[in-house]
Amino acid sequence: MAGTTTRVYLVGAGPGDIGLITVRGFELIRNCDCVIYDYLANPDLLKHAPEDAEQIYVGKISGQPHKTQDEINGILVDAAQRHKRIVRLKGGDPLLFGRGGEEATVLNKADIEFEIVPGVTSGLAVPCYAGIPITHRDCSSSAVFLTGREKAGKEDSSHDWSALASVGTIVCYMATSAFPDISKKLIDHGKDSQTPAAIIQWGTYDRQRVLISTLAALPQEMLEQQFGAPSIIVIGEVVNCRHDMAWYDQRPLFGKRIVVTRSAQQQGTLAKLLHDAGATVIAHASMRIEESSKLADLDKAVENLNEMQWIAFTSQNAVNYFFNRLLAQGKDARYLHNCQIAAVGPATARALEDYGIKADCMPKSYDAEHLAAELAEAQPGNILLPQAHNARTVLADALRENGFTVHTVETYRSVTEEKSFNVDQEIDAVTFASSVTVKRFITQAGAEGLQQLIKNNCAFIGIGEQTAASMRENNVPVTAIAESATLESLVDACINVLGNKE
Repeated sequence: MAGTTTRVYLVGAGPGDIGLITVRGFELIRNCDCVIYDYLANPDLLKHAPEDAEQIYVGKISGQPHKTQDEINGILVDAAQRHKRIVRLKGGDPLLFGRGGEEATVLNKADIEFEIVPGVTSGLAVPCYAGIPITHRDCSSSAVFLTGREKAGKEDSSHDWSALASVGTIVCYMATSAFPDISKKLIDHGKDSQTPAAIIQWGTYDRQRVLISTLAALPQEMLEQQFGAPSIIVIGEVVNCRHDMAWYDQRPLFGKRIVVTRSAQQQGTLAKLLHDAGATVIAHASMRIEESSKLADLDKAVENLNEMQWIAFTSQNAVNYFFNRLLAQGKDARYLHNCQIAAVGPATARALEDYGIKADCMPKSYDAEHLAAELAEAQPGNILLPQAHNARTVLADALRENGFTVHTVETYRSVTEEKSFNVDQEIDAVTFASSVTVKRFITQAGAEGLQQLIKNNCAFIGIGEQTAASMRENNVPVTAIAESATLESLVDACINVLGNKE
């Protein structure tokens, strides 16, 4: 191929779970000028493309109007005339029933450079997420992949049904509508009609469904239970392994839809914990965190740190915005050498550790009241409280009562997001990680919206007693309260309320 600065990347997006794309594929998405994507590529991947990157959808859904392969080939060539880094994002692996080979040939003939980035194919990943191994020493030492959708216009199938019937495990792609015929031909060519068989729809997604049956009975049961595309079908004794190996859809919050109301900057940790427990996370930022408008006061507090005996941090935001100003002044953690450091809880303590600071004081119960009680045991002196513009005064008041000279400084601001919350979607629970998120969520959902959520048996779960008090003040039912003021405990409370039980 002739040298050129333009390159098309044929990238396998994996089977659906966004975490299963390769590091190389993710890197290319983040740095592309254009992304041309399929129906089966998780649309959440597109959020990681640059804002100015062109996005072109070329998905194919059976029975619906769509671009032909020739049209897609033309789109690829055309995009290469306008962009330098084009990602062709294909579900699964681009070369396994993905027609990536055809697209690579077209690019080669057009003298356009390309790179092929393998992906995790759904024929391996989807059964894995259903707890079905493709091979197992006790029941199958061979496997074959076949497609139920062969090239249009072919008079005869290229499948050797006698050979296929003898293979230990058969994995069928794009075979939902063709499976009655596949089942019949395998049985006619010697496959035991009672061979275990499974269909997995939307595998690796939070809507994954699994149906276990036999080769003979599965076609009718698929129809009765309305299993459709996208699906992977597995035939073989390995299907019986699901009894011992099922894990993905056995997680305690699988299938539960839970709202996270934290700021956009803070949603990540809680969302990940809930996702790992199986939940579908509905991210709704009730507020956003901004730098303080009183930077001069914050800079002055940094300059006067040598006069402080203590600094007490009551949130990760306070830590991060305080150190942003410290570093902006050309200083680092060494400038705090005269100060002892207090943290309200483990998350705040971990944020301090990111800057090389180990907290000297942390209460056993993670709130301002218990932090004040813990500090009451220390020698009083000057103490700096970096905090939000609307911070409660409980810590400052208690410290003054215990002889401390308290210096508060506004470090960041939390601002209500100007958007409403859709209460018509299916929701199992709303989580609140602070009092301020309660007030702002209710403002966005509205009084009628709150009543609709209550009517729909939505659970409302708070991170601690302070948050629960705010929930009651705003007429929000308190379904459960986390045992401690940590995100991990908040997730445990969700599991106790909503968890799938045997």
